Amino acid sequence: PPPNITVMPEKTEYLIGDTVSIRCAAPWSNNRMQGFQFSGTSGWVVDIRTTRRTYTYTFNITGPKDRGSHTCVYTVNNRFRQSVHSQESKSILINVKDPPSQPTLALNASTGVVSEGYPLLFLCTAPATATERRFHFYKEGVESIAGAEVTSWDEEAQLWVAESSQDHTGNFTCGYEEKIEGRWILSFLSEAVEVFVKEPPSAPRLGVDPPFTVVSEGYPLRLTCLASSDDSRLRFHFYRNGVEIPPGQAGSESPSGNPKNFSELLFPQTPKRFSGNFSCGVEEDVGGTWVPSPQSEALDIVVKGRFVP
Repeated sequence: PPPNITVMPEKTEYLIGDTVSIRCAAPWSNNRMQGFQFSGTSGWVVDIRTTRRTYTYTFNITGPKDRGSHTCVYTVNNRFRQSVHSQESKSILINVKDPPSQPTLALNASTGVVSEGYPLLFLCTAPATATERRFHFYKEGVESIAGAEVTSWDEEAQLWVAESSQDHTGNFTCGYEEKIEGRWILSFLSEAVEVFVKEPPSAPRLGVDPPFTVVSEGYPLRLTCLASSDDSRLRFHFYRNGVEIPPGQAGSESPSGNPKNFSELLFPQTPKRFSGNFSCGVEEDVGGTWVPSPQSEALDIVVKGRFVP
């Protein structure tokens, strides 16, 4: 005959973290007991060797995989010393409450690329409920994130990293706990947000044509600013005595059609009294933020007056 199966505690719905005990009792017989087997519809099976006619199998609910029908059977030695399995017990149904819904995770850099030293701001948003919550942020599955500060509200929390480093490159997720029946239950985790922390742009190189530091007034002068990288959008700036030279100043021109890793500033006729300390700089588009490079090494250029005989 089949065994008798019961579950303790009896609940219509179990929470993750609940402890459940399934008791299987074999009816009396003259045959010697060999053990029990407990199984669930999710595919797990546990074999217990014992000579006792009753056994209680206890486990913790860890997730939805523990839901479904559960049964047990027992095994005895018959009079011919053969192992005989009993009929299966009636099934008991364990319903497991789903974890709280998945939150969404957003980053202030739309592309997930940020320049080293710039801040990172993550926002984790949970569905609206009146339940008490605790938020958590993870990088590669680990909650400890160097240099991070977390601020929480009822339905959202933010993770603030004031100065990013290349150690912050990786996949970030978030989750939250809800207090249900006096117990903190962790939600499903958010979709991952991939972050790449890029080295800041290095200083460009300034060139001059003609390749002299002395130029005659009225003669052409071409300044060339060469960036060290061409894998992002770039904006170039030229400076004289630390002040940016606006387009068109002193008759300057910026020829079009240059490769994207350098820019030119052409003075068809170098103006009088235009001597000075010249340099250039680059801005790189990193995840929608224009990140300035250090300025190039400066060149001192002297403009000589025309020789009047």
